[in-house]
Amino acid sequence: MMKRRIVSLLLLLPLVLGLFSCDNSNESSQAESTVSNDVSLETSTDVSEPLPFDVPVSSADNMKEHVTLGWWDNFAKFNYENLSISEAQTLGSEAGGSYMSDEGRGLYWRYYSKQSNKTTIDAWHNAGLKIGAWIEGQGDSRISIVAVKKNDDGTYQKASNGMTSLLANHWYNWTSGDLSSFGGANETKWMGVQSFVNGDKWQGEYILENFKNILTPTYPDGREAIGYLEDETKPYSALLYDACAAKDINGKWTAVPGTVANGANSFATSYVDPYGATKKITDGAIAKDTASPFWLSYNTDAINFFAELGTDWFWCDNWNSWDNFGAKPVEKAFGDWSEAKFREYLKAHPEYEVENVDEFSITDYLKAQLKEYNANANANNLNDGTWKNQKWTENEIWLAYMSFKSESNKAYNTGIYDAVKAASDKAQKEIIIGSNDFPYLTINGYDTKKMDLVHTEYMNHYNASTGSIASGDAPYSYSGHTFNLCSNTTRSKNAVLWYYHDSLPEMGKMYGYEALANNCTLYGGGQTTESIGLVNRAIGKTKKYFSGRQIYAEIGVVFCAESETTYFTPGGIDNKNTAAAYMSWCHAFDELNIPYRSVQMQNLESEIDMFSVLVLPQIRAIDQSYIDDVLKPYLDNGGTIIITGSDSGSYSSMKNGLQLNESALLATLAESYNGDGEIIYYENNFLTAYMEKVATSNTQAAVDKLKTDYLDQVSELYDELLKDGTLLPLSSYENLPESVATTLNYNVTQNLYFCDIVNMQYTKDTDSLTPVEEGVEVTLRLPSRLWGKELEIQLFNGDTTVTINRPKKIDFELDDEFVTVTLPEFNYYVSIMIGEA
Repeated sequence: MMKRRIVSLLLLLPLVLGLFSCDNSNESSQAESTVSNDVSLETSTDVSEPLPFDVPVSSADNMKEHVTLGWWDNFAKFNYENLSISEAQTLGSEAGGSYMSDEGRGLYWRYYSKQSNKTTIDAWHNAGLKIGAWIEGQGDSRISIVAVKKNDDGTYQKASNGMTSLLANHWYNWTSGDLSSFGGANETKWMGVQSFVNGDKWQGEYILENFKNILTPTYPDGREAIGYLEDETKPYSALLYDACAAKDINGKWTAVPGTVANGANSFATSYVDPYGATKKITDGAIAKDTASPFWLSYNTDAINFFAELGTDWFWCDNWNSWDNFGAKPVEKAFGDWSEAKFREYLKAHPEYEVENVDEFSITDYLKAQLKEYNANANANNLNDGTWKNQKWTENEIWLAYMSFKSESNKAYNTGIYDAVKAASDKAQKEIIIGSNDFPYLTINGYDTKKMDLVHTEYMNHYNASTGSIASGDAPYSYSGHTFNLCSNTTRSKNAVLWYYHDSLPEMGKMYGYEALANNCTLYGGGQTTESIGLVNRAIGKTKKYFSGRQIYAEIGVVFCAESETTYFTPGGIDNKNTAAAYMSWCHAFDELNIPYRSVQMQNLESEIDMFSVLVLPQIRAIDQSYIDDVLKPYLDNGGTIIITGSDSGSYSSMKNGLQLNESALLATLAESYNGDGEIIYYENNFLTAYMEKVATSNTQAAVDKLKTDYLDQVSELYDELLKDGTLLPLSSYENLPESVATTLNYNVTQNLYFCDIVNMQYTKDTDSLTPVEEGVEVTLRLPSRLWGKELEIQLFNGDTTVTINRPKKIDFELDDEFVTVTLPEFNYYVSIMIGEA
């Protein structure tokens, strides 16, 4: 029978908060299920024997086996940068940070450091450790000042490697305005890709004409971009940047704010930013227009260089489009190559009916459209409020341009990924790439199958996509929404995050274990030596059990980067967007200890059979074909979908240019569906307001009020889904404090089931945690593969500071498919591990 609930959120009724108990869990398990008992699991385990109990099987049992792909997909313990080998070994690290780098600094710096890099690589390998290199993806190309000595005969003083000696540079040793104090230096030079491309004489043989594998930069019409508009003392005047840099709406290249080294003021170069302010720098950067083929050839050369030196992994900064699209596109979303290639995009899509497409300019079009929206607008003013007019979100050419940028960025990232894999084949060893700047504000410019590992920067107080609608600190907030999604995005089922928070030891341990519960490890940021060492030792003791495990849940919360993009105007993004809606549902589930698993929209079709319930929070971009081919069959097979937003489904997918659909397809589906499944529909995503407020809550009373106003409704919905058999009761807790984070994981390969519990009863003023007292009772519903088996349950306790205890056997009660354990007191983290004896 079809079930549909249309929920008006204008009336939030106070509800009784109450998670299921063991009694109603057993009652629910006998209810008629929407999921067939005839499950087919993609594992090597034999499932031909009859099920031992006449009860429904969880959809989560359909999760696919994940065979670990290598050291990097096995809770790899990366240490943060600039540690010595002995320090890394003390911390229990397996992989060193990105000690080598090419942020677009040019080949001179790369080759100048070659011998020291090779020595470093060999030393780390000899110590049995991996080591990485940093490359810049869709981000910037750096320029920096260096000091050299020109001899009387016009040659330059050489270093021992035969290259012009860099006697001082911005990053390490520029402390004085007296050049002669740096070994008799008498000239300054600007080092960067522009000096390499233009063959600046001081660089000797390390110039473009000697590196045929790197493309000559050109304008889109084929003119070579070699030389300077002025001269080499003004690096920003390089034709390279004029042709291949990202530009603002006025056609000015986008400079990334730089700094001035101590004592180098008299040598700084000046430039005027797009807002008219004069800036002085000795180190800065230019944002790249990655539609230009030159940049990918440059990146590919850097990848091959470091791979030949012996690097084991790459950290790719800016895998997303922050620096060539950004939170404010009028500042950086354009460039000569993007202009030209968008014309090709329009030719391939004649449905836009653009006249004189060969002469079309997206920047000219947007400026003209701005005046139509507001005759008094100033099209040259990047801060004009009309750039944020919501009419832009219905402008078909603007929507098409964003789709083109996504397509272009995805092709660029694919090129980098393929280059790494080719270098890996050539080196005859596994080399992988970790992708930064995830999971939000990506405009969908990536292919999840062309990503090894999320290795991203994260902070819990601010998000580029949602602004202040972010997690906030414990004990009232959680970061599960980010950890959970990161570990379920790429080929790996682990992820690594640079978590920026206050560098306090107990805080670092708490967040380190919250990450581990979601199959993530923390790399740096606010982590301390003490906190990294503790969690690394914990991973060392549990790796053989944890390797290959995945988050286990019947509820899937979907994140859609395409939908997030529909909130973009040329002037920026509405912070109350799909990302905020996604985060809000995850945060509510974390608070209520309701198991969920995050899903990238790209991956949903292949993972949908794992879930009894899908949450689609403000999913605005979707095609009717996806609804017909993926969502309706899921519903007709008994699935349940929660849809939020009266405008959900208003836009087509990016492959169809994000064009407006004839109606809000998902909202319409909620009104019209009459199959066997259930749709629960909220006209507004009320939890966005909850998420916005929880980030600023700093008292228990304020949090309790939010729970009454918002979370009681989620709790009631969850109880209803349990009672009618839509969801099965996977976990319940007695005597559990409010400020904890719980996560269920399943290792299909080893047939091991986990319940991870993280103590988040934190007091920042004293950097202390209130222990979880003895007596917490945990009841878990076993995955069907463990039914009828002789079980062994072990408890891993992550408390010990010096020597982490190995998992220990604990007593348990078994009631058909339910097990119950009682926990001892613990400070930080415990993992209940259930397997065959």
